[in-house]
Amino acid sequence: MTDAEEWRAAFSSIEVLDAAFSEARVTFTDGSRLMFVHRVGQRQARVETRGLAEYFLGRIGYFRLNAKHLEIRLSDGTTWEARFRP
Repeated sequence: MTDAEEWRAAFSSIEVLDAAFSEARVTFTDGSRLMFVHRVGQRQARVETRGLAEYFLGRIGYFRLNAKHLEIRLSDGTTWEARFRP
């Protein structure tokens, strides 16, 4: 199973926290959460609550968050994406 397939199986929801689409929270099926922040000069992903989020934080190679989507490139080269606007 690829990292992206694992992520899809564990993914529960995503919440954008600001109108600028610079902060988002991903929740996994066990209730654990990752927080993503992407602004000029700042790109950070961190665990908010422990569980699957800790495992997936270690699998993230790169991410991009903007009004279009949250795109995550995982360490095995696969990609997961949540689109916000068409």
